[in-house]
Amino acid sequence: MISIPLEARDYLPYVMEAARREGYLGLVVVLARTAEARNLHKELTRDWTSIHDVTGHALAVLCPEPRFVPP
Repeated sequence: MISIPLEARDYLPYVMEAARREGYLGLVVVLARTAEARNLHKELTRDWTSIHDVTGHALAVLCPEPRFVPP
């Protein structure tokens, strides 16, 4: 997992291009307001190893890192 403190609009085009270039079959982007999805963000980052076991190199998963999301 890579954590980058940037806004999605600044880096999403680059992430999409990198995922395509690296041969991922898809890109899962979690775009949710922190107020409603803080627990989802925490669960995804906490359980990243299990998610990667399922997706492997088929899917790239992009999710806000809770440490970088304002309260």
